[in-house]
Parts: sequence; C-alpha cells; structure tokens
Amino acid sequence: MRVIKPSFLRLHGLSPLEWYRDFLVCLLFFTRLPLPKFMTTTIAEKPDFSRAAKSWPLLGIFLAFLSLIPGSLIVLYRGDFGYDMTLAFISVALLILISGALHEDGLGDVADGFWGGSTVSRKLEIMKDSRIGAFGVVALIMSIGLRVTILAQLIEFFGYWAAGAAFIAASAGSRASAVRVWAILSPARQDGLSANLGLPTQGTMVQSMVFACGIIFIFIIGTMGPLSAITAVLAMFVSSWAFGQVALHHIGGHTGDVLGGTQIISEIAILLAILIFSA
Repeated sequence: MRVIKPSFLRLHGLSPLEWYRDFLVCLLFFTRLPLPKFMTTTIAEKPDFSRAAKSWPLLGIFLAFLSLIPGSLIVLYRGDFGYDMTLAFISVALLILISGALHEDGLGDVADGFWGGSTVSRKLEIMKDSRIGAFGVVALIMSIGLRVTILAQLIEFFGYWAAGAAFIAASAGSRASAVRVWAILSPARQDGLSANLGLPTQGTMVQSMVFACGIIFIFIIGTMGPLSAITAVLAMFVSSWAFGQVALHHIGGHTGDVLGGTQIISEIAILLAILIFSA
C-alpha cells in the first residue's frame, strides 16, 4: 500500500481551464464518444492521470446525464407510470454503451482472477486474459441486474426525476471511489495500464472525493432527504475501502480491472444506500 503523506491539502490548481482539460482527458480515455479534433489538440497522446483523475467524477455526471436523455423524453411524452423497469434498463444500458463497457470488463476480469486463481501470479494472468469465465459472467449478470432493479425501484417510489438525480450522484461518487483506490493502493504490476497512466496524487484524490461528496449532497438532499445523502457518502467511502482491501488481499494492489470493478461495486452501494435510507 502506498504511503499518503499528511500534506494532502496541497492541491493542484483549481482553474476552470485545468478542469476542462482534465475532463477531456477522462472523456477520451473512459468513453467511446467521438470528439472533434479542435477539442483534443491540446491533449498529449499519453494521458497523465496524476492530476486528470480528479475530473473522473465530473465525467460520471456527464455520462449519466446523457444516459438519462432518452428516458426523459419517454417520461415527458408518456409519463413514468408502468415504465419503471424499461426506463431503468435504458439508462443503465446506455451508460454501459457510452463508456464502452470498460468497467464491466474490469469487474468480470476481477471476478475471474480473484476467485479463479490460487496464486497472485495466476490471478494476474487470468485477469489479463481477454476470455471471460464463469465467475465473470455471474458478476456481470448480478451487477447489471442490481443496478437496473434498484434504479427501477427508485423510479417507482420517487419518480423518474428523483431517481435520475440519484443515478447522477452514484455515477459521480463511484468514480471518486475508483480514484481513491487508484491513489492509495500500489500497482499490482508495474507494466499495467493503471500504473503507466500516472498514479493520482493525494491532492487529486482529495479533490475528486470532495467534489463527489458535494454532488451527492446537492442532488440527493432535495430529492431523497439528508439521511439518504449522508448514507450515500458513507457508502462511497466504505465500498472503496472494502473493495480496495479485497484487491490488496488477492493481488497486493490495484490494476485497471480493479478500478473498473471498484466503480461498479461503489455505484451499486451508493444507489442501494439511497434506496434504503430515503425519506
């Protein structure tokens, strides 16, 4: 585990231009959205996430918002009564498609590696294999099913707009969870993707977590109540800590797959906390 020194208040610049550039880096790397050339000319070919990772939660807001647009049009035309599962499935499916299923791929590889290998080297070898095994299939079915079901219940109980706010908050918070694991744990292999893209600094981690906490409170307090917002923030911290400990136990650190798995597990935990503790 990496040692985080107590100088965590020495944050990077907070200029809008810096956030914009970091957002574009995350947009290029973590999505399959085509971008015009004029938006990417100032970005280096090899992204450096030591600073840019702080905008990953901001990207989560943007992706969740895009994923909610088709459902919003349906609700405006037909209403949300009786369409709970359909609206939830569309939103989750679009989020997966826009992000290129990067996080789902990571979760599947983590499930196969952690529970399919008996040694650290074997687990890492399985995780690099592009083929998916039984553990990965089960993990993906359960994770997608849980996200769709929880979102559908939020739509049923609170309406589409409140559920959409929860969806956006969970999308931002879960990506901050991944940044936290990325920053705190050491790379499990030095030639891995997550190690070569630049480890987030302590300032980057703090900025991403503070930003995500603010988003959760802004989007959840007014729709679901303060208790739901507080438990959602706790779920963000606990899920990232717990999944980080699992990764530390199995492979001694993080990989890109671990970060993807962290994002999905944390998203489920945040949505579930919002559902259970809503006013």
